[in-house]
Amino acid sequence: MPYAAIIMLVVGSMIATVNFWLSFIRPLSRRISNRPVKSVSGIPLFGSLLLWAAAWLFYPSSDLACWALSISLIDTGGPHWLLVTLFYHSYIRKRTHDEA
Repeated sequence: MPYAAIIMLVVGSMIATVNFWLSFIRPLSRRISNRPVKSVSGIPLFGSLLLWAAAWLFYPSSDLACWALSISLIDTGGPHWLLVTLFYHSYIRKRTHDEA
């Protein structure tokens, strides 16, 4: 098992967790406590790239590759979330504002 892939999996998972925390959990906890929410940016792109590279290196061991790819789904700084956000702001949010 390549040690570089393990390091990429651990670091990429930490970055993905920080991005998820900053995007969803932190604003929710601030709203519950009635404190103002200051927008803080995570670490874009690096977490997903590290996890995808780790999955590619782990490919013969499909369990670890699937684990790396599943963790990359929660990385809100990844390119897949960029596409989701662009779709949301272009179509869904625009329609709800036009109807109001």
